[in-house]
Amino acid sequence: MSRNKTIILILSSLILTGCALKNKISLQKEPKEAIRANEIKIFKPKIDEKKYKELSLLLEALYIKYQNPHATDYDIFYKLYKVTKNPDYLYEAARDIITYKPKDIDKAIKIIKEGLKDNPDNEKLNKMLASLYLKNNQFKEALTISKKLLKKRKIKKYYIFNAISYLGLRDFKRAVKYYKKAYEISPDVEILNQIATILYQFMDKKEEAVNLIKEHIAKHGCDYYICEKLAQIYLNNKDLSNAIDIYKKIYEKYKEKKILRKIVELYLFKNEYKEAINYIISTGGNEDLLIEIYIAKKDYKKAYTVAKRFYEKSKNPKILAKLAILEYEKAKVKDKKLLKKVIEKFKKSLPFLSPFDKENSLYYNYYGYLLIDHDIDVKKGIEYVKKALELEPASIYYLDSLAWGYYKLKKCKKAYEIMDKIVDKTNEKEIIDHYKKIKKCIKKEDKI
Repeated sequence: MSRNKTIILILSSLILTGCALKNKISLQKEPKEAIRANEIKIFKPKIDEKKYKELSLLLEALYIKYQNPHATDYDIFYKLYKVTKNPDYLYEAARDIITYKPKDIDKAIKIIKEGLKDNPDNEKLNKMLASLYLKNNQFKEALTISKKLLKKRKIKKYYIFNAISYLGLRDFKRAVKYYKKAYEISPDVEILNQIATILYQFMDKKEEAVNLIKEHIAKHGCDYYICEKLAQIYLNNKDLSNAIDIYKKIYEKYKEKKILRKIVELYLFKNEYKEAINYIISTGGNEDLLIEIYIAKKDYKKAYTVAKRFYEKSKNPKILAKLAILEYEKAKVKDKKLLKKVIEKFKKSLPFLSPFDKENSLYYNYYGYLLIDHDIDVKKGIEYVKKALELEPASIYYLDSLAWGYYKLKKCKKAYEIMDKIVDKTNEKEIIDHYKKIKKCIKKEDKI
């Protein structure tokens, strides 16, 4: 039941009791004989002032929450502790401070320590103090409390408290020891990750870290988090074959496209195009990734065939834009007939692409550059290149396209200002050739 509902029920109860009492008094008959004043006995109810004050403070706390659900009741809970000496109220006071005023952690520590003077063995307060010390990077103090808790109960949380304390004190050996104890109780991947990280990064025990993760996978299966950790370790060691095998395990279980893409990227990095193609086909023929593999191989003909089949099935405008690029790239002769077909595809696809999707910058620039380079419509080409630059303003290739457009419009100075900033950042032959022609154009303008 919420605090607000509690208040309403208490108030309702008080009102109903008052009404019932009033009705009862009004229905009583007058006594037959008058009662003498000296015969009247007044009974004073005994009031437990301590309980009354506690109830008043609780009602005040509830009312504050009723007025503002996010308000902190720290002061009231602290007063409640002072009245009752109940450590649960101190615990609530400290929790309110951490929740609503996390910068006042020292105040929370102070009041918990105050409570422990009267209740030195209170587990709840000791646990809160250990946690606060760890939050405050007071690892030595945290360790003292954590050891005390662990003597009382051998549970996972207290082993972790000890492990974090030792880690903060850079005693990696003991940190691993206590993390392993926690892992024995509950083989959580978060704990395993901590152990592996300490062994790998701080203790130079790389083989032990890898073996621990492999043992976990053998017993408990390929958890996404821990398998990716192992894959990263293999990548750091430049062991690409094992990294691919682990990523395959992740993909088989979770079917995430970004993992499939990672596998393809690693195969391509190893120049193993055939293996990448076979794996894509074996997992169901993810067409857009298959297209990327063929493009990476510069096999535009096969890429076009797959893209065409994919478009006929999906009618995806992005694939149609990709088809336009591939049709141009695979053609040996770039004649007017080809340009007409390619431009038609761009005209049909580009209006349906999202102007906020960064990936679409490629298609805007490609179409724009075609219009510029083939002198079809230079101004329109520049507009599309600018759309690409809105999505990727630092792209050297798109800036080159824009400069080339200005060059075609005989705005050589404007073109040169762009090219002068990017020419030293690339060895791309086409960009360097553009720079030379634009620079030559500037010299001609100077002579004029």
